[in-house]
Amino acid sequence: MIRMITPEDTPELLAICETTGLFTIEDFPTLELLFDDYHLTKSRLGHHALVYEDEDELIAVAYYLPRELTDRTWELLMIMVRATRQTKGVGSLMIEACQEHIRSMGGRLLLIETSSTDDFGPVRQFYRKHGFNDVATVPDYYSDSIEKVTFLKRL
Repeated sequence: MIRMITPEDTPELLAICETTGLFTIEDFPTLELLFDDYHLTKSRLGHHALVYEDEDELIAVAYYLPRELTDRTWELLMIMVRATRQTKGVGSLMIEACQEHIRSMGGRLLLIETSSTDDFGPVRQFYRKHGFNDVATVPDYYSDSIEKVTFLKRL
């Protein structure tokens, strides 16, 4: 079942992020703040966060928002699937749910930014598989020699 996140989900959402191995221990306070801010203010500003729940276990999370000062452009900030459930179609369900929700609100474009590191290679492949195109690369964005790769899909 896909549903909106609740404040009680936060510890489990952080655990999902941890299982992916894509974050360092230093990243977790920022991730926790992201979820806390969502509940405190961001959800009232049009941000959306979904979870995929299976038999009372949270399996995946997606967070997306409208970009300010644009004409119906949205950004997917994160889509994370518990490592033990990756490559089983959950990520595809989540990204489709996000796109459908954004379309229902009149969304026109969906952007995704990610890293150029080898660890994020499967992530970039996942976005390409779902019809996103690489449209920009910012050299040395995250640190020296680690680029930001931007993907775009017209909805």
